[in-house]
This record gives sequence, structure tokens and C-alpha cells, in this order.
Amino acid sequence: MSGRVDFNTCRLVSYGITNQTGFVSQGEMEVSVKLTPSGCSKLATVSNTTTSLCFTSTSGLNVYCLGDSGAPVYCQAPTNGEWILVGVTQVASSCGSSPEFRVIPYPG
Repeated sequence: MSGRVDFNTCRLVSYGITNQTGFVSQGEMEVSVKLTPSGCSKLATVSNTTTSLCFTSTSGLNVYCLGDSGAPVYCQAPTNGEWILVGVTQVASSCGSSPEFRVIPYPG
């Protein structure tokens, strides 16, 4: 996908919760994210880390929470502005522990 999408112009879309103690979704949420080229240095190692991509919020805020697992991540194509699915988020074990989160790449 390198060259076909701008990994600095991406969006995470989810219905996940925003507070670990509330367990209530605030409805659909969308946040700007970007690829972290150096990998997920702030996250504990889990399975499939060699094939996963690491993203972080562009604001630097901790945005990934329970219920966000499987949420789509889209990045914009620089040539035509189209939004392209690049993958889905991996399992979240907590809320807001890091601005980083892992994405399983879409094979398409």
C-alpha cells in the first residue's frame, strides 16, 4: 500500500467506549491518526506484532479504548482523495494507556 495512501492522513472510526469505568458508548467517534514508523514502542508485546502496523493519534491523546477492537482505519489516497481501508484495530486491553495502537493490515 506504500505510495497508494498517505499514512499521515488517516482516520479511526469506532463505537468504542470513551471511559473504562462507564462502559457506555457515546455513539460513533472518529479521530485523526497516523502511522508510527518506529513501531509501537509504548505497548506491551503481543502476538502478530511483526505483521501489525502501529498508529498513533495526531493529537497525541490516548484515544484507543475497550470496544474499539476491530474498528476500521482508513487512509487517504494522495492522487484522488479517496479513503482506503488499510486495516482493523487489534484487541484493546485497557483505555487510554497509550496514544499508540496496533492495526492488522487489510490484505487487499
